[in-house]
Parts: sequence; structure tokens; C-alpha cells
Amino acid sequence: MKLFFILFLVILNLNANVTSGGYGACISKSYYDEWNAADTTGMQYLMKNNKCFILRKGIKYSMVDRGLFSSVIRVYIGDKSLKLWSANENIR
Repeated sequence: MKLFFILFLVILNLNANVTSGGYGACISKSYYDEWNAADTTGMQYLMKNNKCFILRKGIKYSMVDRGLFSSVIRVYIGDKSLKLWSANENIR
């Protein structure tokens, strides 16, 4: 019973993750690296071509791989999901 309760809390915690928003996120590591090195024109190009974008606040996500400065997350919008590389500031 105790193990079931702990598992329930872990699952509940996983479902409670939402983005804090305001930072870039990209559909691949290479695009994320490019985003971090880009000037404004480069960022606009990546956003226009749907490779990167600014995450908004409150999007549900789950952690795929946590890094020191950036992480891989899976965001959920409706019944669809998308794996993204994002700054850790987006997921605090």
C-alpha cells in the first residue's frame, strides 16, 4: 500500500509539470545549438520555418533528458505531443 501511494505521488508530480515560458525551444539539438548562436535575424528565420519558437507559459510537459543548461522535454497540446530541446528556464 505504501509503495502504491508513493507511485501515485510520482505520477501526480509528472503530470503537474508546465512550462514557465518565454524562452526558445527547438525540434532538434542542432537547431537548438543554432538558435543559441543566432542573432535576431537567425532566430526569426528558425521561427518562420517552424524549427524553433518561444514556448508560452502553462504548456504541459514531461522530462525526457535533463541537462545542466538545457533539457529535452515532451510537450503535450491536446492529444498531440512534440519532443523539444529547451532552455532549463522554460521548465522551472
